[in-house]
Amino acid sequence: MREKYADVGLYIDNSQSIYAIPCGWDRITQKTVNTAEIDLLFILQLPYSNDDIEAFLIDALKNCYSKEREPGPGALAKHFGVKKWETAVKGMKCISFSWDITEGYHFMPHTKKPNHWYEPRMDKCIHLGANPQKGEIAHAFRNALEESTC
Repeated sequence: MREKYADVGLYIDNSQSIYAIPCGWDRITQKTVNTAEIDLLFILQLPYSNDDIEAFLIDALKNCYSKEREPGPGALAKHFGVKKWETAVKGMKCISFSWDITEGYHFMPHTKKPNHWYEPRMDKCIHLGANPQKGEIAHAFRNALEESTC
């Protein structure tokens, strides 16, 4: 990966389906360039193994910056046929899966707030380092899922 940072938004519904949305460049404002979830959605549904989880998450991460953020409803809203992100994520847990060039991989669980946004749980961040062993990513994902609320 040529970028120094990549992030995937993970949303998990009540049936334990995992929706992964990679980040990319957001030039919509034309004033600054930020990263934002792009219009690309990966879905993993039960039954899945730890190997399936790890391959799924790494694949989503590798797709960061593969396109720019597009105006309009995001990938989840389009998938569910709704107009607002808030409607699409109703009842879902949220986790950030990230990689950066200096610290490696980490998971950040989130807590759902009453006004429909997610707050990162910085105190529960799970750091895996640059070279996690087989099974560590899946284990960390499951731990982050337990720490997240919807």
